[in-house]
This record gives sequence, structure tokens and C-alpha cells, in this order.
Amino acid sequence: MAATGTTFCPPKQVQRMRELTDEGKHRFRKEVVLPAIMFPANLISRIVGCKTIFDYTVKKLSNRIKPIMDIPSTSNKYILFEPDLLNAEIRSQILESISQLANISVDFEERHITIEYEDWSAKQCINAILPEGILFRVEKLMPWNEELRILEWMHSWQTVVNKLESIENEYRFFELDVLAGEANYITEVREGGLRYKLDFSKVFWNSRLSSEHDRIARKFDSHSAVFDCCAGVGPFVLPAARRGARVIVANDLNPESVKWLRENIKINRANVG
Repeated sequence: MAATGTTFCPPKQVQRMRELTDEGKHRFRKEVVLPAIMFPANLISRIVGCKTIFDYTVKKLSNRIKPIMDIPSTSNKYILFEPDLLNAEIRSQILESISQLANISVDFEERHITIEYEDWSAKQCINAILPEGILFRVEKLMPWNEELRILEWMHSWQTVVNKLESIENEYRFFELDVLAGEANYITEVREGGLRYKLDFSKVFWNSRLSSEHDRIARKFDSHSAVFDCCAGVGPFVLPAARRGARVIVANDLNPESVKWLRENIKINRANVG
């Protein structure tokens, strides 16, 4: 269950920031007051998984801020709750569930938490800096290229691109415009437990097709003979190999796709011939 309010959104004062200096990072700091229940650490296992309780806890924001937090120098922990989700009836249900499951009497208290820049995700930072919806319409995005330079410093992001046009070349890859970061398009994605390394500027890849890849892959078994003439970087070939297909033959018109397909076969130690 997601929060309905603005408790876990960066402060409005960061909107339209153009530089991420130390002072700029400080502007992401936010003080919040969260409902909390102090709980003996040795009894936590009795309530973990109870929907009546954990449907209303905070979602993990970072390694520092999460639903269950240690209390230094004690044998207790805090369970933190979403203030926007609680009312008197829900609070009563939570306390009753804890009493039944752990056989202890507890009550809600307030816990003051400071959220720092490092605790926010890159997506949360972007949404706070740019007007709502700006990332979803290219014609509105372009005037914001200057603001998007801030992404160069955001967490683990290295390159942010915009797809300029629909696919029109015979090798079916997108023309890209670098909005932030370096013009390095080599990346690695994971799908279905497999690793795919590729150059996004030279091959076709669409993560939205993962469900289709999985649907087809489930048809393969040790009796399958797989001939993939448009293999790309291997989204059908590698699952077929993992499922033990008897014969796998793969090719692609794009030499770059074949190059990365071979690389991915090595990375995943797939048996493809």
C-alpha cells in the first residue's frame, strides 16, 4: 500500500535547481515526524509478515531509513509507519494484532527522522526538480536540458539520453541525444536472471518486452530446437540455453547485435551452437 501524501517527497524548495553543490544537497534535507512503535528485537520475528501491521509501515527509503530501525545501545527496535495511511481505527487494529501475536502491550509514539539528500532515490530527486509530468512528453522536456545537467551528479546514474525519433534504420536502434553525463552507451541489464551487455546506441533493446520474452522462453525444454534469425543480443537465445534446448542456432542482420550476443553467451556461460 503506497502513501497518499507528501511525507516522502523531497522539499519543494529544490524545484528548478541548476547546480548540485553541497548547499544544494542541504536543500534536500527534510524533517519528518513518523508514528512509531518501540518493540523488543527478539520478538520482531513474531509479527513480520502480518499484513495488518506491515501494510502500513514506511517503505524502505534507503539503507538508513527503513520500516524496522535499530535503536542504538538497546535491545529494542522501532517500527515506523506511514502517517498518511493511519487513522484511529487502523492504529487500534495494529496494536491489537501486536498484542495477539507477541503477547505484549505497546503504544504509538512519535519519532523524528531527518531525510538527507543521499536517502532520496534519483527518480524522487528528478520529480522534485522538474515540474510534474515533464519527463513524459518530449516536446516539454527539451527546454529543461539545462536543468537535467544535475543528473550528472545523481547517485549511480552515468548517462541520461532522449530517444530522438522512431526506429527508421535497418538495424532497428534509436538515435540518441545525451541529456546528461557522458556519451557512453554501453550498459548491462538483467532480465529473467540473465545478464545482457549491449551498446544501446547500436542495437535494439526494449525492457518492456520482458513479459513476451518470458512467455516464449517458457515453451522451451530439452526437446526444443531453436532457430532465431533475428536474435538481437539474445533475449530468446539465452533463456532457451538455460532451459536446455537441444539445438540453438542464432543470427542477426546487425553485426553489433551478433557481437554482443557472443559476449552475452560468454557472460552467462550458455551452451549455444
